[in-house]
Amino acid sequence: MNRRVGVCLSLLVFLTPAISGCATAKQASAIQTASPAADLPGEYDPDNILARAARGELPSAKLFEDEYVLALLIDRPSSRGHFLVISKKSQARNFLELDEATNAKIVAAAKKVARAEIRALGAQGFTLRQNNGSASGVFQYHLHVIPRWAGDSLPTGRQPLVDMQTLEETAALIRSRIDH
Repeated sequence: MNRRVGVCLSLLVFLTPAISGCATAKQASAIQTASPAADLPGEYDPDNILARAARGELPSAKLFEDEYVLALLIDRPSSRGHFLVISKKSQARNFLELDEATNAKIVAAAKKVARAEIRALGAQGFTLRQNNGSASGVFQYHLHVIPRWAGDSLPTGRQPLVDMQTLEETAALIRSRIDH
């Protein structure tokens, strides 16, 4: 099978470089299941830029902060108001290592700030983006929240339509690798 699989998890989660690139079903079948740490190699650095920002060691345009999370504007935004939410406690390198309690705190902070951006900036929607592995640029879990407006120039993530047979084959392959 030489077709590209159109099942990209572009809204929130990129599981592996091969899958996030919409690999063929054959390429995806070559991915071996392992522990989360083995799935996405890379070392956590306690002095990475996000950890330093969370500790208050770097100047930042803070939007929200509590004892668990920090939401801050980024200096190279995709749109006005583009912000990150990072944990101040977790050393999870990626989505696969993130515990449920920390995830809940990050999502709650993202929603709180996103609602404020609707009122303050007139945002008409949001794109949530979360990158993992070497593609993320830093080995610390962080969630991007990107405000959107009708007609903006940000990509929507729409890809060519994939036939149902290919989607079903890909779904079956992924289901066979889900840990129960």
